[in-house]
Order: sequence, then structure tokens, then C-alpha cells
Amino acid sequence: MFTRGSVAGFLISVLLLLMTACTETPNQVPHAVFSWEPLNEGSVVEVEFDASSSYDPDGQIITYKWDFDDRSTAAYGVATTHMYHPGTYHPSLTVRDDDGAADTATKTVQIEDFVYIPPTPSVRPEDFVLSGVWFTPAGHVFLFGECVDIYGTVSNTSPVTCGVELEASAYDATGLLVGRVTFWPASTNNIPAGASHPIDYFIYDLTVPSEYVVSVYIRPIRVKQWQP
Repeated sequence: MFTRGSVAGFLISVLLLLMTACTETPNQVPHAVFSWEPLNEGSVVEVEFDASSSYDPDGQIITYKWDFDDRSTAAYGVATTHMYHPGTYHPSLTVRDDDGAADTATKTVQIEDFVYIPPTPSVRPEDFVLSGVWFTPAGHVFLFGECVDIYGTVSNTSPVTCGVELEASAYDATGLLVGRVTFWPASTNNIPAGASHPIDYFIYDLTVPSEYVVSVYIRPIRVKQWQP
């Protein structure tokens, strides 16, 4: 038989349980964050992956799973390395916290069969000099939008035989950027030290009709030494 006091105590206990259930904070999803860096040069490149920047706002991450996007076996751990052949890959990191919530991050890794020359005093993008740059509306529309054709010459004034990547930007009369593209004027060929190479390319997918382009600016942005 229940007394008035026991009934009141029971109701208070039920109320406290309901209040606790209503105010319980839901689990927050962890955040997968990682960086990657090549450790060597050549036709097979070892890449280092680091997920130490991943975090869980209200708990801790208990698993780190790596998918390297090359049909290889998955790896586990905060940091790992993987060997890649030349190509484009999209490795992903999946982290899971102590409450079972998970998050995945994916990046693009481009592995190329070349030897990269860091920007040093012996060879810099600025050592490639542009001259005779001009442009003209392409006169027709490509599948990927209107274009302007660009021409000129790029000269390698450095003592090193290597290639150069150029960035071309198109502007309208108000100075607004209406198109931009990067390209290698010599394709996958090196430009000999002291030699010049013609520029014959196009800026595509303009945001305005090609006749609205009033100026084009081209600049060297990166150097590579392509393997023979």
C-alpha cells in the first residue's frame, strides 16, 4: 500500500529522470582533417599522410581509417605512408568517435612522373620572361564556353633546362576578371637554358562574350624538370 509520501517521492524521481533525458546533450560528429606530403621524387612516390589535426568536439576519436583509392588495403592510425605510381588519386580518411559517430574527408593527390625543382636562386618562375603577348577572340564557341586565343613567346633565362607553367588571365573594360587558365606552353617538354618557346593557347569558359575581353595578363607560376 502506497503512502502519500512514497507516491510523492516516486513522482519526483520520474520527473527528474524525464528532465535528465530531455536535457541530455546529443553526441557531436567528429571532424576528419588530414594533410599529405610526398617524401621523394621519381616514378614511384612515397606519400606521407597525417590526421593529427582531426578532432572530436565532445569526446575522442578512436579509429582512423585510410582508403588510398588505388585498390590497395586500407590502413589505420593517425599517420601513415603509401606508395603511389603516377596518376590522380582521391584518398580518404574516415574517423570514428567513442560514441560511434563518423566523418570522412577526401583530397585529390596528383602524382606526376617528373623531378620538381623548388624555387631557388638558380631557377625560379621569374627566370622565364614573356614577350610579344597578344590575343584575339577565338571566333567560335567551344563546348566549354567562349574563348580568346593567346600568343607570344616565353624565354628561359635561367641556367637550367626545365619546363614552366603559365597562368593566363582575361579582363574586361572595368578590370573584372572574366577568365583564367593555367597551361604548359611546351607541354611535357623542357625548354633549354637560354632558349625560347612560342605561346599558342586559349583562355576558355569566359564569363562574358569574347569580344568583351580588353586585356590579357600572362605570368609564370611554377617550374618543372621533365624526365626524358
